Amino acid sequence: VVMGGGMGISTVANPSIGLRVVTDTSKLAMPEVNIGLFPDVGGTHFLSHLKNDSTGALGAYLALTATPLNAASAIDVGLADAYCPATALPELLATLENGDFMSSAAVRAAALAFCSAFSAGDSALAPQRSAIEAAFSQTNVAAIVSALNSTDSPFAEQALKALRRASPLMVHATLHALQRSKSMTLAQALRMERSLMRRCFAHGEPVEGIRALAVDKDHTPRWAHGSLEAVTEQAIAALFEPVWDDAVHPLRGL
Repeated sequence: VVMGGGMGISTVANPSIGLRVVTDTSKLAMPEVNIGLFPDVGGTHFLSHLKNDSTGALGAYLALTATPLNAASAIDVGLADAYCPATALPELLATLENGDFMSSAAVRAAALAFCSAFSAGDSALAPQRSAIEAAFSQTNVAAIVSALNSTDSPFAEQALKALRRASPLMVHATLHALQRSKSMTLAQALRMERSLMRRCFAHGEPVEGIRALAVDKDHTPRWAHGSLEAVTEQAIAALFEPVWDDAVHPLRGL
């Protein structure tokens, strides 16, 4: 299970030396909207720069619905590099332990060569790409909801249910952050996320989300807004106001 910070650490690592191997039991997700937060630890950056996602629709879909990915889907969107069955992991590790490697690139090449014998199968996301594009390429949450409501399909029904389950404020804020991060460097996105994280906790939304999920475990968060439609532009803008720190300005370099 790789979620939240684990996704950030693995995904923004140097791709020339790192290697993200998924198995038949892998589950990847950025479910922060369900606890009153947004995809941080570089999440706004890598979700807005997914493979073959020029409009940002796929990243928005994964972030706003907290949809988990299996191995094939993770490789499909560029969030994993190779597939290895869980039963073959000991053999992969033995291959690496017994190899005589002169560089990290050689280690990576050997692991990729080992994994090339296996197939993760078909991506569950692939058949949904056109539906995802049609709905989640919209520029605001209201338009996304409208597009989903105009489509009578299991996909649209499930996506709407996921949107309604999450924090209304953070659904809006997450989409806004993804759109901003699209034109940012990773460093700039991380600074934006740092400032946004402070605003979120000052607002209290993640405190309530964590209470409902992990403390009281009643799974009935009392969000600040009763619906997606109740969130105002002013409420979103307030989260993105600069946060000043006497020691370090989190927006330095933007």
